[in-house]
Amino acid sequence: MLSTGQVLHNRYRIVKLLGQGGYGAVYRAWDTSLNTRSEVKENFDTSTEAARQFAHEASLLANLRHPNLPRVTNHFFIAGQGQYLAMDFVEGEDLQAMLECTGGHLNPAGWKCNSSQAAVISSSRRSTMGKSMSGSITHSPHLFWT
Repeated sequence: MLSTGQVLHNRYRIVKLLGQGGYGAVYRAWDTSLNTRSEVKENFDTSTEAARQFAHEASLLANLRHPNLPRVTNHFFIAGQGQYLAMDFVEGEDLQAMLECTGGHLNPAGWKCNSSQAAVISSSRRSTMGKSMSGSITHSPHLFWT
């Protein structure tokens, strides 16, 4: 785990932990090179297979352009510590808040949101899914979330 104030890769100053799971964590960070807000995704698994999958994820995300997806700006590995993706910080609802609103359902009929929240989530989901499905990229729910 990274700590607040820690500088990662001589570039990303950790501002705060946004969330964590069994395999990694996501942090709000400050990119000291570009003087901009950033987000850093940390993968704790440094095995060869995990490194291959994480590099593949970095490449896929770096080549996607959509307003609902963060732009990947860097990918790096620190031996004995972890693998990292640096991304644009995207302001908005986090996955937990969306799951609470939707009751964990992909079908809008099961959502607990008010109509304006549901419209925004549904529109964003359709737009993002359509973009990823229209090319040669297969959508995988775990691809974007830790």
